[in-house]
Amino acid sequence: MRTIWILLIGLLSLALAGCAASQTVAKDSPTLASKDVTSLVTTAVATSTVITTSGWRSYDNTQAGYSAEYPADWTVNESIGTNGEFVTTFMAPDNAQGLAVTVLKGETAAEEIPDMPNTRCQPVKISELPGQHCLDTVASSISTTFSGNNKQFAIVAIGKKPDQTIYQTFLENFTVTP
Repeated sequence: MRTIWILLIGLLSLALAGCAASQTVAKDSPTLASKDVTSLVTTAVATSTVITTSGWRSYDNTQAGYSAEYPADWTVNESIGTNGEFVTTFMAPDNAQGLAVTVLKGETAAEEIPDMPNTRCQPVKISELPGQHCLDTVASSISTTFSGNNKQFAIVAIGKKPDQTIYQTFLENFTVTP
């Protein structure tokens, strides 16, 4: 589980670094009340707004073991991380937002995610695999982690104020492959 957290923190740092390079983050961002946070997490996970994926492209990564749909005007970049993890970034044309998918070989035992300040998590199922969907209320970052098929997956939104509808649609069309 420690590997997932190191991987997730690294991805969140990458996402925040991308934000800092393109935009200045307001120092006095308001914090949200607990019930507002629960509402935001619920909206991010079970949104009633549906994006049609007819204009989206299909992506298949046989090495990492997944396929996904992403907006047709976004670019895809694949790389291998220092620990052998597969990293795929899907970026909007203006590079203001995107998604990063990291896949690391090896499965961890399911553990409770520790309580982190300003972060609210809830259980989800992605491609029938159990995981955690988290919202950081200070950084406005969204992440989803899960494991299965002897792999650990982390999907992280990149950019300031990511489009939750695109994120949710991406998750709904994410499929772990053998």
